[in-house]
Amino acid sequence: ENDPGVVEEAVESGAEKKEVRKSFATIPFEQKKRAKKIYDGFAVKDMSFEDFCIELYALESPALMQADLQDIVLEKQDRCRQQFASQRNIEKHLN
Repeated sequence: ENDPGVVEEAVESGAEKKEVRKSFATIPFEQKKRAKKIYDGFAVKDMSFEDFCIELYALESPALMQADLQDIVLEKQDRCRQQFASQRNIEKHLN
């Protein structure tokens, strides 16, 4: 069995587990509401609602997760750009 939030991705050599942890707190409310309806419909609940919700989100929303990662990368690039500009400004004023 997979841990919650671990997605299997098919690759040429077979199935490779790719870990994509998603915090329950960051999952949109609408997604949680829909997951709750599905979860409540199960007769046997073999995992917590939070784990189920994370797993469902990971399976259904790879594009959203990719967008989250892209936002993080862009944010970091922007910070680096700002730091570089600040450093150049400081150097300009010193010379």
